[in-house]
Amino acid sequence: MFNLIIGCLEGRVAADRVLEYTDSELKTWFESAGDLDVSRLAALPTLLMPETSDSRSEQLARIGHVENVTRAGRNWRFRFVDNPSIAPIDTARIENLATDLGIEEFEFRRTHWAVKNVDVYSWQGIAAPKGLPADVRDKFHGAVVAALNDPQVKQQLTGLGLEIVGNTPAQFTAFQQQEFARWKKVIEVRKITAD
Repeated sequence: MFNLIIGCLEGRVAADRVLEYTDSELKTWFESAGDLDVSRLAALPTLLMPETSDSRSEQLARIGHVENVTRAGRNWRFRFVDNPSIAPIDTARIENLATDLGIEEFEFRRTHWAVKNVDVYSWQGIAAPKGLPADVRDKFHGAVVAALNDPQVKQQLTGLGLEIVGNTPAQFTAFQQQEFARWKKVIEVRKITAD
């Protein structure tokens, strides 16, 4: 799931355009108790880009997150924080991926803030050689999970925007297989090559 913010490059969007083009079930979840739950929005990765019809703006999309989401009259204000480890992306590339990202073509020409129910994330894992004895694997796994749960380590990693999972080796193997299948399909459908 991710925030899609189009045309709101100055950190302001009309309140009636927040959650436009968002699935109705998601919209209900983000408007719990009738109010917009800004903490839920702030917890999501964000794709910020200009309207593609805006010739005054550099046609680059940026990935990051939002913070300081507050109501100001008829608008919502927010601060977009760019992720420095992800280079800006040409908006034409985003348009080419619109179907995969759950974005309708007309959305690119309308200022709004939507939430898309598509997973955009990266993950990291720790692997060991195949055939590692179970007792060694379990001891190693226990040490890694203990290190990840150390308060100082956890604070540093979550401060970088990472989510600590620390699942079992079997759970991670199943997750990995699921991810390989998902990305294999994307690569085949989109005819993506290394060139």
